[in-house]
Amino acid sequence: MRNIFFRPGMLWDQSRSFTLPLAAATFAGAMANSLVGGRLTGLMGAGGVKPLKADVVGEAVVEALADEGAEGIVEVAGIEVLANRHWRTTML
Repeated sequence: MRNIFFRPGMLWDQSRSFTLPLAAATFAGAMANSLVGGRLTGLMGAGGVKPLKADVVGEAVVEALADEGAEGIVEVAGIEVLANRHWRTTML
């Protein structure tokens, strides 16, 4: 048995309109954090991490379950890589 923990900063979806302003604010915080080289991550927490669409996280979960090498904590960058890999396999 392997453990996989996904740590997205903030999830948003167009069907839940109240998440859109929160995602915009979080995206602005993530941009500000990236401009200073990530030095504000400890101070901002999830507000300094790029928000992800809920579908992207779902695709990453499916791909991680199929990939035997995936385990441990998966941060935002890893979630995006897994979701991209899942998208590519569904396009073939």
